[in-house]
Amino acid sequence: YSVFKSIFNVALPVMFQNFFSLTGWFIFYLIIERMGERPLAISNIMRSIYLVLMIPAFGFFSATHTLVSNTIGRGKSDEVMRLIGRIMLLSLLFSIVMMQFNLYIPEFIISVYTDDMSLVKATIPTLYIVTGALIILPVTLTLFGSVSGTGRTRASLAIEIITIVIYLSFTYYLAIVLKGAVEIVWCAEYMYLAVLGLLSFIYLRSGKWKNRNI
Repeated sequence: YSVFKSIFNVALPVMFQNFFSLTGWFIFYLIIERMGERPLAISNIMRSIYLVLMIPAFGFFSATHTLVSNTIGRGKSDEVMRLIGRIMLLSLLFSIVMMQFNLYIPEFIISVYTDDMSLVKATIPTLYIVTGALIILPVTLTLFGSVSGTGRTRASLAIEIITIVIYLSFTYYLAIVLKGAVEIVWCAEYMYLAVLGLLSFIYLRSGKWKNRNI
């Protein structure tokens, strides 16, 4: 019973975390839909491209869980921050490689998803916005993955919820209140990554996760 309880206490926040993450994407597209058909079409293309671009960062994100938890399990909590730095650097290098395709052949990348050249040209500014986010993405995901890797899944859930509330509020402000262009609205991604990374870093630096058994 005690083992089941421990597993449940760790897994339940992760389940809710994934739920809120997917809900955040859903609400984001509901907001974009209110902007019109063209912004929604651009955003649908960007979602597909962005998911491909995120593959290296998500790979290191998953590896971070295992490496951080193993390091803590071996009683070497003091080495966790150094480990995080190394993972972050490797993830960033892979993201920089992925960025080059967007910078040098943006029309070709977008044309994979549509043959409407006017839509291709209209999507390029948003593609550049997302490309810039790839600099922050590896840093943020590594930090956030490290929080989950410590086993403090309740903390990671709280960080996710706070971040999504701020992110969606900012998206609504840009899209509905300011009536910004779709590429401006996608700048909300920077807000999401900045808040998520900052809260994760603050938690890791606090050291509250050290010397605690799960």
